[in-house]
Amino acid sequence: MDMPNLDAPNLESLQSLQPAAIVSQVQGGGIRLNALKEIAIGLGVKGGLNHRSQEINKKLELQKSRLDAIYNFASLIISSPAGMSKTAQYAILPPVISEANSTLKAVGDDEIQAADKVYRIESQAKFVTAAPTWRIYLTQPSQPVELPDATLLPRDDNERKAWKQWIAEGWGVGIKQADAIFDVSLSKLTRDYNGMVKYKTLLTQKIVTEPFVAENRLGVTGGGSDLSIDSRILKITAHPSLNVQYHEWKPTVYAR
Repeated sequence: MDMPNLDAPNLESLQSLQPAAIVSQVQGGGIRLNALKEIAIGLGVKGGLNHRSQEINKKLELQKSRLDAIYNFASLIISSPAGMSKTAQYAILPPVISEANSTLKAVGDDEIQAADKVYRIESQAKFVTAAPTWRIYLTQPSQPVELPDATLLPRDDNERKAWKQWIAEGWGVGIKQADAIFDVSLSKLTRDYNGMVKYKTLLTQKIVTEPFVAENRLGVTGGGSDLSIDSRILKITAHPSLNVQYHEWKPTVYAR
């Protein structure tokens, strides 16, 4: 008989799992213990991952106002790109640009290239229907933990003792996995947001170009069960690119 799912199991609830009634032993000795160990550790990992993910999500909700202010993607959206009328408002997400200082690059055994600063477009501009938010990056998925069949639960004191240890072992691994996933997500969020801010700065300095959008008006399209009025196709025909013509660059002016 399959056991039910648990939406938010804690460590103790998984450690105390046992069959509702005595069941016949399908496997014996070391084979059964190995099976119990594999199941217990896997169950602990899933439980710890689920538990920590929910903790992270709750902490994020407590900081939502602060996070909304820090990662304000809406302020970075390109609403009227070149090539389109200023009355046509379509959202383009800026490219992500990274910056590295004092770089060294080996060209060969007897040559090396040094640079005071290196810019790189990590991801290009693209159309979006809405500005992204920090939630897309940081909110952790949380899924119910599926419990094993009753025949694969501990049945005596020795099995229960080992089961608790294995659950705790897996639980710790799951906690670490959730934290690692969050750290990677936070790094990507910070990289993307700062990279878009960097694009805005470089754009004012003419070090990078803006996207160019072509608009093809189709008029009335469709028919039958579908009709579109003033239909048009928008396409980014020129993505932002870094401008090597340094004589065209403009210095940054800081207000005093």
